[in-house]
Amino acid sequence: MSTLLALRSQQLWRIDGATGDSERIGQPEWYSMQHLAATGGLAYAIEKGSLYGIDPETGEYWRLGQPMDWRRTSGICGCQGQLYAVDAGNLYRISPQDGRYQALGSPQDWPGELLMVGLDRQLVIWLNRRLYLVNADDGAWTPYSSTGDWAKTVCLAGWGDHFYAIVGEDLWAVQVTTGESRQLGGWAWSPHTLLTACESGLYALHQEDIHRIDLDTGNTTRLSEGRSWTKTGRLVAVVGG
Repeated sequence: MSTLLALRSQQLWRIDGATGDSERIGQPEWYSMQHLAATGGLAYAIEKGSLYGIDPETGEYWRLGQPMDWRRTSGICGCQGQLYAVDAGNLYRISPQDGRYQALGSPQDWPGELLMVGLDRQLVIWLNRRLYLVNADDGAWTPYSSTGDWAKTVCLAGWGDHFYAIVGEDLWAVQVTTGESRQLGGWAWSPHTLLTACESGLYALHQEDIHRIDLDTGNTTRLSEGRSWTKTGRLVAVVGG
């Protein structure tokens, strides 16, 4: 099972993906975290426009690159050991070692609010009610759907060759190469659900509790009780190392 990191009330928590057991790590110092992502066994956050690496075991953190490099970031994700971010409408690949970055694709390919996840060698981006596949090497993109198919998407997660989307109140699994899609389970999901994926399943923070969702059957196991994750604004699975 993988480790989950959750941001709750300005504090990072580490959560066991098998049991739901949790503990606080670091100090309550993430006052303005805009984004949280993971790749290569580490987590990465954008706080007040700066990029930070985070040790998921201790909560220790360090800044990457220059202050305020990422003050207009609309999305960030990990893919194949690299980081990718959209900032001011432009897509960048970021070194997780030193924060250096390279522009991909054409300027202003991605204006506006968006969702993005990383799969095997490609990204999935939702923008303006449509899905796009993006080559992680050069930023070239192709539309994946017509506008209406995914217009009501509220969150995305990705693992391997599948991405997962909550569309309206329904959860869908999509094999990205074939386009085969299927609904997972029969839950009605909140539009405020947080979603992340790894080899051991999908994890959703829904109605202030954490749930594990089987990738094949959609069977859902509640890992917490009593709305114990109130004031949680970020959730990410950390895999590998």
